[in-house]
Amino acid sequence: MPSSDDTVMQPRLAGLANTYAQALLDNAPDPAQAEELAEELDAIVQMLDEREAFDTLLTRAMLSKEQREGLVERVFAGRVSELTEAFITVLARRDRLDVFRPATIRFRNLLNIRNGLLEVHATTATPLDPQRHAEISKMISEQLGSEVILVDHVDPEMLGGVVIRVGDRVFNASLSASIEKLSNRLARRIALAAMPSTLKEDMPE
Repeated sequence: MPSSDDTVMQPRLAGLANTYAQALLDNAPDPAQAEELAEELDAIVQMLDEREAFDTLLTRAMLSKEQREGLVERVFAGRVSELTEAFITVLARRDRLDVFRPATIRFRNLLNIRNGLLEVHATTATPLDPQRHAEISKMISEQLGSEVILVDHVDPEMLGGVVIRVGDRVFNASLSASIEKLSNRLARRIALAAMPSTLKEDMPE
């Protein structure tokens, strides 16, 4: 199955993941049911991460569609919710189990949007400690005026600092500065991004 990072997902795979995730969300209109479904899907992904051999087996090209369906039934029938079982079975029947992981990620994203939460991605050279994670999350929430979910990514090739992505917009800031300085710089960039181009020309660098 593909990487859990949907930012590098192939366009076609991303499109399929979005389609399946949206269909799954449409079948879970109850907020509590949808949250339980998301947690169940996350648990399955974690299980696949811990058992790479099974992950590989599910998507092996040498398995026939009937064999793959049988494997899915033996593993998941009666052990997961009916909706999750139906979802995985549909993917198996359509030979699209490679979409399961990215569709799970997209499902969580769509659920967050439906719940009014804004998902923000922060990429750093080293993992954020819990305190820094909480500080950055609080700062972005205050600047955007919306409750946010901060998703951490690690890129060892970065020289330092943090790259913050809000939707299609990307903001850079230096982690060597204080969190207050980061807040001010991010706030200014967000403001500029939303400002008419005629006014941007009068803004100082």
